[in-house]
Amino acid sequence: ALTIQTNDDFLPVGSVTNPTGAEFVQGTNEEVRYLFKLNGSYQLGWGITASGNFNWNDGDIRIRTINGPGNVFGGVGQGQITYNTLNYLPRDAERFGSTALLDAGVQKVFSFAGGRYRIKAMFDGFNLLNIATVQSYTSNNASLSTSSQVSNVVPPRVFRFGAQISF
Repeated sequence: ALTIQTNDDFLPVGSVTNPTGAEFVQGTNEEVRYLFKLNGSYQLGWGITASGNFNWNDGDIRIRTINGPGNVFGGVGQGQITYNTLNYLPRDAERFGSTALLDAGVQKVFSFAGGRYRIKAMFDGFNLLNIATVQSYTSNNASLSTSSQVSNVVPPRVFRFGAQISF
């Protein structure tokens, strides 16, 4: 399956009460642009089943901001406007890297007493490509030192052995 998405957001005229920074939202695609999925299984001989799952996703957007001036005069007859942070790039200008995850598994069934008792041995592998894509940072505020501090990475390659007993 392949999904391609475009959703260029546009603000209707008159919908913005405070137009500061509106140019960074107009025409941006904040959605994941593509998603590709491929999966399947195959029954081999001798009670062995093999399966695989591949997901390739576009990276999420990273909305970058800087510290704002705080409270500012809102105009004649208006209250104050608070600008704690300000956008300085279009919201879809920066994205995290895409992720391509490949998972696979093999299962073997052992039958006893004419199939009345069964033991299924399983072996699975996750993130077989062993990608380590950064998925988020502690902060998106470029004014803070934590804006370059990684807070989430795709988990590493993992293998799992298991068994299921049926009686």
